Amino acid sequence: MIVNNAIKFKSLEENYTKEHSGRKSNTLRKVDPNDERFIKLKRMGVTEDYGKVQIVLASDDEESTFFIRQITDVCFYDGHCIISWSPLEDDENGGKF
Repeated sequence: MIVNNAIKFKSLEENYTKEHSGRKSNTLRKVDPNDERFIKLKRMGVTEDYGKVQIVLASDDEESTFFIRQITDVCFYDGHCIISWSPLEDDENGGKF
């Protein structure tokens, strides 16, 4: 899903904590070629005109626990996509956690 021009992914709590703190400033995803997120990410990788990524805590049914970061790199390999982001950017939403 793409929300407010940010590409949205869910993350398990053990990864979310590291991603939010900046210790782990990337995510690996299996590519679904029909998913609009990967189509947009592929375009970003070619043009190097990177947008934002929104990471949501998977256990939060209301999806109110999240953070947004600037994407710094997109890499596709063997049916997977690695999305890297700037770990030092402040939360735009004042995200909880």
